[in-house]
Amino acid sequence: MKQKLQSPDSPTGNKAAWMVVITGGLIDVVWAVLLQFSEGLTVLWPSVFALAAITVSYFLYVLSLKLLPAGTAYTVFTGIGTAGTGLIGILFLGEPAGGWRIFFIGILLVGIVGLKLSSGCETAWKKGGDPI
Repeated sequence: MKQKLQSPDSPTGNKAAWMVVITGGLIDVVWAVLLQFSEGLTVLWPSVFALAAITVSYFLYVLSLKLLPAGTAYTVFTGIGTAGTGLIGILFLGEPAGGWRIFFIGILLVGIVGLKLSSGCETAWKKGGDPI
């Protein structure tokens, strides 16, 4: 049975697409942290879970492309992964937390929120003018 995402014109479909890309970005943080524990993919279980998380996060990103423009979705997806991994590193992995580092992570987060707010009800459009 083939499932179909809701119309990109519906507020519910657009919100669902944003939730999917945000979830994918959060899972992006998980695999980035697990890769550190995998010690270069030489430790079995962190490596397995990291590869599984990579698969899930990119699947969610690809799924969001049915309703969101690729440039906006990918920027938000990677921005959440980058900022989240930086914060996890500072808070839990003992990485340095200099003022400039925190400042630039904050700029990333402001940029992500700005992209989301400025995109409004942007939807992906296929050639020919019909929404995907």
